[in-house]
Amino acid sequence: MTLENSTFGNTEPSSLYTEIQTLYKNGATSDTYKVKIYGKWHFLKRPKKEYNSNPIYIEAFEKEFDLGFQLDHPNIVRYYSKGTDNQGFFIVTEYVEGLNLSEFINENPKCLNDRRFIQKIVLQILSILDYLHNNQIIHLDLKPENILITSKGQNVKLIDLGFSSSDCYDSISCGTPAFSSPEQFGNPITADVRSDIYAFGNVLLYLFTGSIQPESINKLPQPYKDISKKCRWNDPSLRYTDISAIVRQIESFQKKKTILASISGVLLFILLFGFGLQSLKRDYIISKRSEVPILQFNEKRVNALFDSTFAAYDHDFPKIELSNLYEAGIRYNAVLFSLSKWKEKQLMTNELTVRPMFEVEFNRIWNAKTNKYSELFTKIQLSAQKQVSSDDAVLRKSIREKLRKLYQPLNDYKEINKNNADESQKLYTQLYSQAMDLNKELSNQLKNNKELSSQLNNIFMRELDAVVSNYTIIRSQFNNTLRH
Repeated sequence: MTLENSTFGNTEPSSLYTEIQTLYKNGATSDTYKVKIYGKWHFLKRPKKEYNSNPIYIEAFEKEFDLGFQLDHPNIVRYYSKGTDNQGFFIVTEYVEGLNLSEFINENPKCLNDRRFIQKIVLQILSILDYLHNNQIIHLDLKPENILITSKGQNVKLIDLGFSSSDCYDSISCGTPAFSSPEQFGNPITADVRSDIYAFGNVLLYLFTGSIQPESINKLPQPYKDISKKCRWNDPSLRYTDISAIVRQIESFQKKKTILASISGVLLFILLFGFGLQSLKRDYIISKRSEVPILQFNEKRVNALFDSTFAAYDHDFPKIELSNLYEAGIRYNAVLFSLSKWKEKQLMTNELTVRPMFEVEFNRIWNAKTNKYSELFTKIQLSAQKQVSSDDAVLRKSIREKLRKLYQPLNDYKEINKNNADESQKLYTQLYSQAMDLNKELSNQLKNNKELSSQLNNIFMRELDAVVSNYTIIRSQFNNTLRH
């Protein structure tokens, strides 16, 4: 396909734009802009100059728009128009104010502990996939970078149908190595809805842990742990056959949870009722005897305990800074845990009438004694985040250079044909294995920088995806010729 025989030339010209802003979130093969049309902001995407006349990219953009334009779902970005101007062809879609899932988690790490937020995101993604599959469309590139979280309402907006396939369009690329299914790379012609289900399993793992490392699976609560495991089988026949099966499993778990909560509520009421009667009886006996509870809150004793505990901590960590933040944080949490256990012990030995007053006074001293440490840790962590942001750019550049050097032999394959298909795929597989070894090596080098080390895998996979994208597209073009 060429630009002349595509439909891009018959559509909306760029003269309608009254304002245009370049966005920094450019893809590996595309440039992106924020444009104003009739007073409303829209999103514009066009291929980079080096791909502007490439028939593969023209076909990819044509397919992406034609698939996207027919869709109408609240959690899928709307496609409005396509066209050409003096810079080439472009697509115009709905502009979404927000962050992609990866950026959102990095800026809001506490969201990983918000089960209601995660469940909402999970159900919205499942709703999207179910809608696409019912319309005979497979996304084939479900990943955090293609899942936007809106600034208003924090809802999902799925973007980028460039790798999608349907009954009338074949897939023209393989996907993203870190999230996509194995068959998309080994035998793309076999990809079906189960390929999206595999990617969903990885996204689910990432949504709960901020990572897709296999060992992270144990951090997932039920039923999501079992769901992610079943989604991520290498053998497609062992995965769920459709999205509705996943939804049913979640709903079944929620129903059981609700029933158990109701039973627990009844039992708790009975227990508290009996406890209340026992408490009234004890209070009555104490008042009758005019007895003073055996233990009173001793402020001097509690202050002395905190002072001696933190004196030992300050001796071991006279200065808390970025270099010892991780170790100091672990020790600090251990100190707080020991003080909490002491408080629980005192509460158990006090009479019931003393406990509320004891807890209030203890917490008052707790807050006063720990306030300076909390402020110090917050200050250092903010400083660490700024350092990570600076180190992040340096790390990306370093990884990109290493990967480009590693994958240099693939550049010899300007075209894939029957003569070199097996050879090129074998080389690609070997280089991918070497890339994973490089990832492990970099992780070991950053083990002292906990903040940056936790982000390394995601950074590495994004850069790897950018470096190999041109080869995967050429490879996919060859696979399409085999289909026809």
